[in-house]
Amino acid sequence: MEGRERKAATALVLAAAIMLTAPAASPAADKAAWLFRPGHVTRIDLGLSPASRKALAQEPGEYVPATFKLRRHGGAVHGPLRVGVRLKGFSSFRPLSGKAAFRIGFGEYVAGQRFQGLETMVLNNMVQDPTMLRELLAYKAFRAAGLPAWRTGYSFVRVDGRAYGLYLNLESPDAISVARWYPTTGHLYEASSVDVKPGAAPKFDVDAGDEDDLQDLERLIGAVATWTGVDAVADLGQLTRFWAVEKYIGHWDSYSGRPYPNNYYLHSDARGVFTMLPWGADQTWITASGYGDPGGRMFTLCLADPVCGPRYRAAVDDVRATLGRADLEGLATRTEAVLARWRRIDPRQEFSRRQIRRWTAGLHAFLLARRTDTTWLTS
Repeated sequence: MEGRERKAATALVLAAAIMLTAPAASPAADKAAWLFRPGHVTRIDLGLSPASRKALAQEPGEYVPATFKLRRHGGAVHGPLRVGVRLKGFSSFRPLSGKAAFRIGFGEYVAGQRFQGLETMVLNNMVQDPTMLRELLAYKAFRAAGLPAWRTGYSFVRVDGRAYGLYLNLESPDAISVARWYPTTGHLYEASSVDVKPGAAPKFDVDAGDEDDLQDLERLIGAVATWTGVDAVADLGQLTRFWAVEKYIGHWDSYSGRPYPNNYYLHSDARGVFTMLPWGADQTWITASGYGDPGGRMFTLCLADPVCGPRYRAAVDDVRATLGRADLEGLATRTEAVLARWRRIDPRQEFSRRQIRRWTAGLHAFLLARRTDTTWLTS
């Protein structure tokens, strides 16, 4: 890239970063903030009747009645509350006989009920992450780069008095969480193994917005198909920065991580302008990908575009510098120390201590090496 071109693109990226770092919305009160602090572990007790257990065995993805109680660090107790509980996960799915992952719906059986302002709570079992640090660090990396990303904390979970172990308490993608970043929301679409291509709109799950009106998504798909007017329906400043972070953290199972995208959210505002949010980050920090390696259709077309391509390269430069200063290694080390005692009493973890040490050492090595790795293509 010519020097003048690179300087102009970098200026655009830095301006976008400043805008992204500032909160886009100001909810009245974020009462749940304490749930997402990795420096302490809350304790959660779930209660399931025999009928609820039987129902989960037959339809694990459907909510069943349950009770919920949480003890904060320091001793304060919340609950018990009557809630809905269902199991979650795809490759990480485990039945109740194993280390099941849970989604808790606070208003499923008590209309309008919230917990610290939240409608739902996600408890990830981390059975694909021996380090128990990957999601924490991945979403922190997005936020450190000035991008919206879910918050994380940790909880030790018991079901009917039996220890199930240490879980990641992950902020739920919904209208409540996105209101912290966006003044308006048209839709929040969840994407699993689907790209922004003609005919794909019905394959997206609608997590917020009108399920019967997908015109904003159709407009995005149409613009991407011809790569004309994309900047009118997509925030390319945010997207290029988002893809740069995906590449930095080695998020291979993401939008820019492979030609068949997975694990991302699309958010549209009241104007119909789209941005992306991350998901499924438990396979990050393992294998470094090149910043120009193939990805989803929007990413690939951006690389080839004479305006979007330089903007993405400038975003990569700035993201590398920004995350190099973010002390992710320090966050990992401090969190390891907090989790150590809880891991020792986790009866359902699926990794040996030797495996945990090996994978954790690999994570630290990745963090250290990524700051200086400028690889553009690995294939």
